Amino acid sequence: MKMTCCKCPDHGHTNLLFLKIKFTVFLLFIGMLSVSAKTYSQNTRVDLNLQHATLSELFEEIQKQTDYLIFYRDKLLRKEIKKTVHFDVKNMPVAEVLKQALYETGLTYAIRGRQIVITPRPINTMCLFFQELVSSPLNTRYRKATMPLTFQ
Repeated sequence: MKMTCCKCPDHGHTNLLFLKIKFTVFLLFIGMLSVSAKTYSQNTRVDLNLQHATLSELFEEIQKQTDYLIFYRDKLLRKEIKKTVHFDVKNMPVAEVLKQALYETGLTYAIRGRQIVITPRPINTMCLFFQELVSSPLNTRYRKATMPLTFQ
């Protein structure tokens, strides 16, 4: 069965070939756009000079210097209200700044395109179960016999 894309009987194969070429170029263009989005997050750097700043002030400063939008719930930051950050850096990647700022908090981040989402750090439920089991008063006689549990 011969496939034709136009009314001309002799030009059916060439039109089909051009259609395939256009589709291939379109897919290559889409692939290049996704690669550039990934490299943006790796190459974005900030200059910060913050002393005794809250996390929300840090997020505002990152948004001013970059094209990122940072999303978080106010309720999450209320728990970390006493946490202050000190940064005096030049040309530091945004991911590294966030990693250091959120290190000792119950928060984590995810970079998706040009958006940064701040979320609570997932709790390892198995780790909590073992901690509760070992520290419960009913298991005092078994506590000496058990080895300390370490999770990585």
